[in-house]
Amino acid sequence: MRKKSLKNLAIGLVAIILLLPSLTASVAAQAAPKGPYVDKIIYFQLPSDEEAITKIQTGEAHMRWWGLRTIEAVKKAQEAGLNILESPSGAYDILVNPVPFREGFNPFTISEIREALNYLIDRSFIANEILKGLAVPRWTLHRSFSPDYARNIVFMKSLESKYAYDFDKAKMIIFESMGKAGATFEEGKWMYNGKPVVIKFSIRVEDLRRAIGDYISSQLEKVGFTVERMYQRAAVAFGIVYSGNPADGAWNLYTEGWAYTGISAYEDTDAYFYYVSPGTDAVHTVYKPSPLLVDVATKLNEGKYADLDERSRLVRSANELALKDSVRIFLVDQLEAFPYSKTLQIGVSDLYAGPYGVLFGRSMRFVDKVGGEAKIGSRVMFVSSYLAMPGSGGGTDIGFNWLFDGLVFNNLFDPGVWVHPHTGRYMPIRTTFNVQTGGVKVPEDALTWSWEQGKWVAVGKNVTAKSKVTFTATLGKWHDGANVGKEDIMMFIYEILGIATPGSPIHDPAAISPAVQTFTNTFKGVKWLSDNVYEIYLDYTHPDETFIAAQADVFPFMPWQVYALVNALYQDKKAAFSETTATELGVTQIDLTKGDTLPLLKEYFSKMAPSYIHPAVKDFVKDASSRWNSLKAFSDKYGHYLVMSGPFFIERVDPVAAQVILAAFRDYPYTADKWDYLLKPRVPTIGVEVPNEVVPGLPALINVTSRVEGKPYSDVNVQYVLEDPNGVVVESGLASAKGAGVFTVEFSKEVTSKLTSGIYKLTIIGVGAEAALAAVKTAPINVIPQLEYILREVGGVREDISKKLESEITSVQESISKKLESEITSVQGGISKQLESVQAGIADALKTVAVGVDKMGTSLTESVKVVATGLDKTNTAVTEVRTALSDVKSAVADLKSTQTTSSQRLESSIASLEDSINSLTSSILQISTYVTIAIGVAVVAIVVAIVVPLAVLRSRKTG
Repeated sequence: MRKKSLKNLAIGLVAIILLLPSLTASVAAQAAPKGPYVDKIIYFQLPSDEEAITKIQTGEAHMRWWGLRTIEAVKKAQEAGLNILESPSGAYDILVNPVPFREGFNPFTISEIREALNYLIDRSFIANEILKGLAVPRWTLHRSFSPDYARNIVFMKSLESKYAYDFDKAKMIIFESMGKAGATFEEGKWMYNGKPVVIKFSIRVEDLRRAIGDYISSQLEKVGFTVERMYQRAAVAFGIVYSGNPADGAWNLYTEGWAYTGISAYEDTDAYFYYVSPGTDAVHTVYKPSPLLVDVATKLNEGKYADLDERSRLVRSANELALKDSVRIFLVDQLEAFPYSKTLQIGVSDLYAGPYGVLFGRSMRFVDKVGGEAKIGSRVMFVSSYLAMPGSGGGTDIGFNWLFDGLVFNNLFDPGVWVHPHTGRYMPIRTTFNVQTGGVKVPEDALTWSWEQGKWVAVGKNVTAKSKVTFTATLGKWHDGANVGKEDIMMFIYEILGIATPGSPIHDPAAISPAVQTFTNTFKGVKWLSDNVYEIYLDYTHPDETFIAAQADVFPFMPWQVYALVNALYQDKKAAFSETTATELGVTQIDLTKGDTLPLLKEYFSKMAPSYIHPAVKDFVKDASSRWNSLKAFSDKYGHYLVMSGPFFIERVDPVAAQVILAAFRDYPYTADKWDYLLKPRVPTIGVEVPNEVVPGLPALINVTSRVEGKPYSDVNVQYVLEDPNGVVVESGLASAKGAGVFTVEFSKEVTSKLTSGIYKLTIIGVGAEAALAAVKTAPINVIPQLEYILREVGGVREDISKKLESEITSVQESISKKLESEITSVQGGISKQLESVQAGIADALKTVAVGVDKMGTSLTESVKVVATGLDKTNTAVTEVRTALSDVKSAVADLKSTQTTSSQRLESSIASLEDSINSLTSSILQISTYVTIAIGVAVVAIVVAIVVPLAVLRSRKTG
């Protein structure tokens, strides 16, 4: 169930490719130690950009795991000599409260008004004017550079076009909906039951979301709402939005932010997480989305689709339904710029997450040494509790759910499997895996938990599952020195099932992440093959077997005895797992490192140690005293109960100083260089070469190049999308591979004949096999009118003829008589005049064609005649050019008897000119063919426009 924990709610970009500075060579002479490269991470509060730049410059900090907010700050950091790591790791959205208020009118209970907010908000303005280019607009559930967006890019573009900024449309929808709801519009303001309709807007003030909130507030005021701008800091906003009851009416809108802690090749969880799951926020514990959205999101979340084609249909439906629901309205994806010291060599950066990735802290080091203390800044500290329940860090309101605390969690825990930071598929961390699908028989002696009997029981006969995953675990040690064992894995499975099962003693609806829910719904049994090899059976499948392994991953966060402690607190209603449930019960949320639960933990420890054995592990533990003794020694030394198995442990938590000290765990099973092969992501760089202009009716060729580390790279899927000046997709497909790192997009004459003049946008999307982040390049395509092209080509040929004749005639004049000079000059003048006449004739002829087309609405017969005349004139004009050229050839033949050499040169030149005329003729004939076709289509359209309405009128009259 690991696959869902890939995003954290953040307080708050976009380059499509992660921009990694050159990696400095590490000190090869020093062997990599067990655990991380550094000895300690001192993680402390560093809120302002200016302070962060100054402290990194002076050595008081080495990096801040929070991006600089403005372009000005980025420039200042670079001028100060700092390095910058760029990563598209954040997003901003608006969380909308759709719940009816106990008192007062909430307009956002009306789905049409929520949907209209998409038209009311200019996302491009937010990206370009407020975030100054450190973001790109976002409409869809999936990010614009995600693998799922790239797979369905034409559909995604159509949604973006459908929901493009349109203030008048937004106003019309809002006015109609408010009127139907019984509101009245009086003196420019909406009223309901004699009172103004007030929008309570919780606007975060720590970053640019304040400006975003002000902009959206102004837009709402323009359509008649009264907006109460509630400028709030994190602590206040969280209490109202995420802990309070949405029916209380304390807020209508909230400026929400997200940080992505891992790229995913298949974002199956997102629709469920953002729009359905009650574990994501307080809203969805009350609000029930449309059954269709719930069905689509659940099928994706639980992998209930036959193949990737069916999955793509579900992805498209989810995005469409999410925009219609609009409880979350995504605004932009951010490009985060993380400043760091030149003395620090950055760790493995996830292509989405940058330093937010799980492998970053454990692989970063100093340039000149192994060891040392890395001082890392955070924008804020201690937003969420430190509690490692299943689903922690996944955005639910249980422990480590906020980004800033989740970054501590990343360095403390080890998953069994985790996303590859470049491909988004899952790879082993503490467990290797083998996946079997296609329907498997669950062994009779495999175990499942019985809530009725309170113990593990055999599954029995005739039980089947869709998948079996066999894990081989590197068990290692807990931070308190005890060995990780099968009992810990069995306890973790119990915790997953218990949290999500109604009626269990530890059920907490607000703590259920999508992964926890899916595991509970699909778990069929566990069977042990040895002390570190076990099989998990699930009624879950996926086209990518690594995602099945991730869903089956049950490598534990904490030892069983720590879970026994926190379970006892929750069962006795002394404290709760989730913030929401704690608020409902009027108790504290469990935190294993600080606060009000430390005395409770000490009290319950004394009751349970050293002999208590939880029912979930009693078949695997005979004597629990060594476990309890290890936990006591650890808590006595470090003052807390958070024991995990990752490369760092918490040495000290200091709420007063707002810092946490993480110390290297040198009993960790792996050395620090285990992940060094992932330091350089192989994301392709895409280049695009487009023609200066495209002519309707003539083919067009676009050249695309792909390179990695400066070398041609062919292992990449290259797609293209062509949008018209209104943003409508008119053509899309796959580019053709032509050579090493070389691709082409070819628009046939049939395709270009459908284009009209204007500036089109070509988007090239390259997704490499070794890095799933889409590399995107856009280029304008200038489509010019056919008439402009023809007139220019005629003029070019005329100029070409004139220049060549002038050159050749000058040469001939030096060696022939004045009489012949006079004759040739006459021929030149004649040709020039005829070409001028031809150019004018062609222009006149084409204008006649245009007039004919314009007249089609009034007189079909007359128009066809005019068009035909115009086409005849065009052909006649070209014929006249040929006649003129024939006259010149005759004149040259007469010259042969007197000046053979010179006349031959002139004859050769004229042959070249004849080729130019032939080329022009071919182009005109090609275009005239498509003009004729276009006229035919227009004629049919006119007939349909006249005849069909008459037929409809007749049917109405007789019906």
